[in-house]
Amino acid sequence: MHQEHQLISIQRYATQHKLSTFNVIKQINTGKLKTIKKDDEEFIIDETIVKTSHPKELFQMRRSEFEVNNKEEILALLEECEFGTLSMMDKDQPYGVPVNFAWWEEGIVFHGAMEGKKIDLLSKNKKASFSVVKPYAFIPSYFSGTTSACPATQFFGSVIINGTVEIILDKDQKAEALNALMQKLQPEKKYEVIKADNPIYQKMIAMTAVMKLIPNNLTCKLKIGQNLSDERQASLVTQLKERGNPLDILTAKIMTKELS
Repeated sequence: MHQEHQLISIQRYATQHKLSTFNVIKQINTGKLKTIKKDDEEFIIDETIVKTSHPKELFQMRRSEFEVNNKEEILALLEECEFGTLSMMDKDQPYGVPVNFAWWEEGIVFHGAMEGKKIDLLSKNKKASFSVVKPYAFIPSYFSGTTSACPATQFFGSVIINGTVEIILDKDQKAEALNALMQKLQPEKKYEVIKADNPIYQKMIAMTAVMKLIPNNLTCKLKIGQNLSDERQASLVTQLKERGNPLDILTAKIMTKELS
């Protein structure tokens, strides 16, 4: 990875970096952020957007205020989600199946049986889509002081990946991919590392299909009220803390970090 300069509006910088507009302007005034004028509009010279070996269009979405394009944040969200939905094509019908997964070697790895519908479909069409969702607090309509149902909304983080699935055949690579799954799902360890030449794993590796979704497009969305005013966000934080369930507290912490 390397860093690359990019001109970005003050508002876009604020939403991408989870800052209030006031906080961004303060950083500009104190010289922490550099700006340049172009077509009578002030842009920040952003040096912190992480670029990867993937093409620029890999991380793009329509609603920029909810967009996350920092790779570390995307991988953190993927790490928090144990299951994702793999969507394939069954002739002219979509077919989705939940799978455990891990991010390994710049792709999504998952495993399954050597026979079955998943393997059958992927052998006919390698293109697939994969999605995960991390739920945050549900915001009820009455938090807006109205009897209308319209303001009700769900806060969440999500990742959608489109790409091509390859079946990993090399025994050593299969072992490495399976280790990535174990490291994610059983971080407390207490197991022997999976190796292709270990007698206790040889049969399992031979009988297990290990697959990898190689991305050609990835989008990540974090919706926690970034499109609302600072005052409205602060009010929601207070209401979430008062309601006080675990997702409310988690969401309030994330929103408070954004407002700081």
